[in-house]
Amino acid sequence: SCQNHWEMTSFGEGKTFKLAKANAREWVVHNKRQLARIYPGGSRVDSSNYNPVLPWAAGCSIVALNYQTQKEPMWLNNGKFQINGQSGYVLKPEYMRAEGTLVDPSSAEMQPGIQAKILTLFVVSGQHIPKPNFSRKGEVVDPFVRVKLHGAPADNDLDFRTPTVDNNGFNPSWRAMAWYKLRMPDLALLQVTLWDYD
Repeated sequence: SCQNHWEMTSFGEGKTFKLAKANAREWVVHNKRQLARIYPGGSRVDSSNYNPVLPWAAGCSIVALNYQTQKEPMWLNNGKFQINGQSGYVLKPEYMRAEGTLVDPSSAEMQPGIQAKILTLFVVSGQHIPKPNFSRKGEVVDPFVRVKLHGAPADNDLDFRTPTVDNNGFNPSWRAMAWYKLRMPDLALLQVTLWDYD
């Protein structure tokens, strides 16, 4: 690269996703030595957002989002930056910084130098679950829990859902369990949401 290490390059989301899919290893290597800023595509006139997890998995340093749209991409962003004392900075894993390591976040194969982990989920119960929008009218909730994993593309296929507990927002019990192998655990974000079946 002819860039100096302190120079930054900006990429639109379209170019970013093409690079991450077609040249994942090279993209990670580029992001070890250069700052890459990713920004939403110009067609997002409604201020919607792209999923920031893939650029993070490729080692991009700055992943810009439309903060005025509080939906799943912003929830993931808020969750990621809760760590490190909410300082706004999260250090990349060692294997995404060290010279000589070649990581392909899009590969389902185990990566050298990365220790897989087993995630065990056990959704036990809930207590005093309000009606949607805190309504006082209408039926009792029929709650269920949905758990999704966001991370490197190889780890994105967990989408777990408990059974629905009918008419019980007071103390629903699910006692539902699942196991999942995380290939790149340092990049994983777990999203737990509570839903009403109706």
